Amino acid sequence: MLADESVLFVRTRQASRRVRGSYYVTEHAELERLRNRTLIPVADIGYTANVLTAVGYLNYYGHYGWPSLIAVAP
Repeated sequence: MLADESVLFVRTRQASRRVRGSYYVTEHAELERLRNRTLIPVADIGYTANVLTAVGYLNYYGHYGWPSLIAVAP
């Protein structure tokens, strides 16, 4: 919950592919803010990472590494 009592949601989609023996994962996310029962789009973000060499990439068994990639300020 943010200081103004709104909530920030991150909705994600993931796709993977293999390129010359390396696996890449593309993450796409929509940030939305729920305030006064209204869902407000904030941003669309995403990245593609080589799953073996990406620094900070962490996505397994339902865990997502988004908190380390997002900074929220009032």
